[in-house]
Amino acid sequence: MLSLRRGRSAFNLAAERGWAEQQIAELKRERDALYSEVSRRQTQVLPGVPETLRSLHGRRRMAVVTSSQRQHFDVMHADFGLTGYLEFVPAREDYGEAKPSPESYLLAVLRLEMKAESCVAVEDSERGLAGARCWPKLSCYSQRPNAQFALSRSHSNIVRSSGRTRYA
Repeated sequence: MLSLRRGRSAFNLAAERGWAEQQIAELKRERDALYSEVSRRQTQVLPGVPETLRSLHGRRRMAVVTSSQRQHFDVMHADFGLTGYLEFVPAREDYGEAKPSPESYLLAVLRLEMKAESCVAVEDSERGLAGARCWPKLSCYSQRPNAQFALSRSHSNIVRSSGRTRYA
């Protein structure tokens, strides 16, 4: 849960405990290769996503802000033809601090040249939602209908509609 909640990984812990950089780099290469293979075989598009992107394309500006490395994002989305609906995809290498830092959202808002209150974040993780919530006027949604994310902001309300959870 360290990685999913705080944006840190077991590799950070290994470095803190004195593991050699070369040893950690080798483990990362092994992890990346395995993750790419699993992603290639098991990634599925959620129901309704292609239709939603198609209907919004040309009417709304869209981007994906991902904590995934670009190589993994590309592998996961290679066969679906959905990235053509997006203006850009900032991946993990494109910004300094991982979610829950709001830095990736700042990058997207600046690149879109829009105000945060004109944007909507649809998130699939607790740390992503936490990063989006750092923008007080950004509307945030969880695409997981049974998400039980704990929000630290006392003014956040949870609204359920059509099996989706909206944090407003």
